[in-house]
Amino acid sequence: MGDFIMATSDTLLAHLSTRFTDQIENIAVEALGHILSNSASARRGLDDVLRIGGVEVGDISRVVTQSTGEEGERPDLACYDGGAERVLIEAKFWAGLTSNQPVAYLERLPKDEPSALLFIAPATRFQSLWAELKRLVESALIPFGETVSGNATHTASVGGDRALMMTSWTALLDHMESRAINAGDGTAQNDIQQLRGLAARADEETLLPIRKEQLGLEFPRFMTHMNKLVDDATRLAKSKHLLETRAKAHDEDGYGQNIRLLPLQKTDGDGAWRQRFCVNFRLWRDFRETPLWITTKWYMNWSVLSEKLNSQKSKQSAPIDFVDEARAIPIYLRMGVEYSAVLDDVVQQIKRLSDMLKEG
Repeated sequence: MGDFIMATSDTLLAHLSTRFTDQIENIAVEALGHILSNSASARRGLDDVLRIGGVEVGDISRVVTQSTGEEGERPDLACYDGGAERVLIEAKFWAGLTSNQPVAYLERLPKDEPSALLFIAPATRFQSLWAELKRLVESALIPFGETVSGNATHTASVGGDRALMMTSWTALLDHMESRAINAGDGTAQNDIQQLRGLAARADEETLLPIRKEQLGLEFPRFMTHMNKLVDDATRLAKSKHLLETRAKAHDEDGYGQNIRLLPLQKTDGDGAWRQRFCVNFRLWRDFRETPLWITTKWYMNWSVLSEKLNSQKSKQSAPIDFVDEARAIPIYLRMGVEYSAVLDDVVQQIKRLSDMLKEG
């Protein structure tokens, strides 16, 4: 009989996670906390990841899960060098950021000695999550100086000796496993393989088992409101002479309005109209953590926009965000406020675009 080779995502922990799909991140946090608490070699692997990101915090000697702070913030893991809390870890798969992330977590870290807030996320979420973290940090008027950026690790200086970091599950577990192998720590090796299987399962594109609560009314109500927000914001922006409209548009990526941002010129026939203000699921999934976008398919139209967008980076502390490869501009949503405030803010973002186009 030939040897049986188990796929990474077929580990016991990965299998059990399919029975508790609403608890995958909690299971991963507890598993990671268990490994780091019980294995010095695994903690040295975490040290390696921090050093690659340019962060030297000493030797991590203790790890605590779900440690609640004075402001109610509760990072997944808190790591200590002796008695000092030096690293906070937030484990992510596909859940959004909470209201405390990342700002309240950063404020919890000491500013006068090396410390870090480390997010662990699937590599496929790197671009969207890092952009969202950067936006939230800058919105809180915290300096964001990116120092290291690569396929597996991002690092930014965020005031004093603090750092904001992001690494992938694969990169972290690779370093932890390498250290465990070198130390002959078989127990940690097995536990890391179990967690690797869970992370691989969570990162798969296949549809996980459907939970009953996913079929409730919250998400369809939200998307209906997003479609209404597109219509209402388009109508209000048009009344303020920020754009012109043609027709509503539906396609496989979502719902929107065909528009022409003002003061772009009406040139090349229908080319100037190949812009959309829309809900776009693909861009939401791949690039930024927001459902609303302004897109354009016409190259000359985008060339005007991108030239302006690039030039304003050095002029503004909070420049307008954009995704050049997708020829798209994300429109962000205010959290925790009434619909009217969200609508006004969306229109204000469109006005910023219009004002930018009028400059020069």
